[in-house]
Amino acid sequence: MYVQAVTGHNTFRVKGDVRRIFDYSADFSHIHEWDPGTVDSHSLEKDSKPGLDVGSKKKLTTVMLGLKTPCVYQILEVDKPKQIKYFSTSRYHQSWDTVTFRQVEPDEVEVDYHTKMELKNWFKVCEPFSAPILLHIAKEAADGLEAKLKELKGEVAPVR
Repeated sequence: MYVQAVTGHNTFRVKGDVRRIFDYSADFSHIHEWDPGTVDSHSLEKDSKPGLDVGSKKKLTTVMLGLKTPCVYQILEVDKPKQIKYFSTSRYHQSWDTVTFRQVEPDEVEVDYHTKMELKNWFKVCEPFSAPILLHIAKEAADGLEAKLKELKGEVAPVR
């Protein structure tokens, strides 16, 4: 049995303003605050455009399958404050993430977090067995973002 890629899809709602929630969620300097698989992050200055520009790259140290691994994330698309798409790669895996934000009530935002992951090189032979673990990693990231946004309720609330 061979698995092409693992896809995770998580949707949740939080109180807040779509612009403020987008700004917090899309800022890679915060990712270690909500993604339990991320240890730290910083811009790759020589290769990176500042901020959330398409093409900008961030280096993250992640823990995947128990291994501390450097990853490079590159922003593929930004439609502020509606959506951000990015691609990440490490020695072991690559993934494509799309996070969509939608104001559904005056003070409530729906966040849709879609991840597609696959292992690389010879690690691909482990995909049929590691698929549940990879799905769990994606769910932990979405759950962590939801919990952090709920914790920050005053900071991401609509400005009146």
